[in-house]
Amino acid sequence: MAWTLAASWQLQRMLLSDNTLQTMKEDIDLEEEVEIAYSDNDSTSNLLIDKNTGLRGRPDQIVIVDGEFIPVEQKTGKVPFKPHASHRMQLLAYLHLVEISTKKSSPYGVLRYGKESLHQIPWNDVAKNELQEAVQEVQRLMVEGGALRNHDRPGKCRNCSRLYACTDSLA
Repeated sequence: MAWTLAASWQLQRMLLSDNTLQTMKEDIDLEEEVEIAYSDNDSTSNLLIDKNTGLRGRPDQIVIVDGEFIPVEQKTGKVPFKPHASHRMQLLAYLHLVEISTKKSSPYGVLRYGKESLHQIPWNDVAKNELQEAVQEVQRLMVEGGALRNHDRPGKCRNCSRLYACTDSLA
């Protein structure tokens, strides 16, 4: 109980005012009883960081459901049949960051495409291993080099933040 209170206190400092919360809930279509503990729309929202892995980020929201901190990542654009692998990996990173920040493991995270398409992504040993392997591979590629593009979408390539340094550009 004390542990949960300490984790709640840590995130409590990031809560928004009631008015802003209500507006935000309406904007993202959350149920009344869901409490928002964190939102990247808030100017006081801190970057979540794991110094051991180098992971860092800001989930769109962290909501409290049944006393559990649940990261929610919202995606815009075309609604896919199933979550994109990159979106899933991003949510796994947020689940890890929430666990590091609160010292409490979340049971799952939510990927949201539009208002109707919700995907619950479990945070279990398989997901944790998958994230750890991906982080290790990125770290290896950063040291050794050799990362290759993994898509065939020129539009995505044109808008890539690393286009200036890419020798494998489609654009």
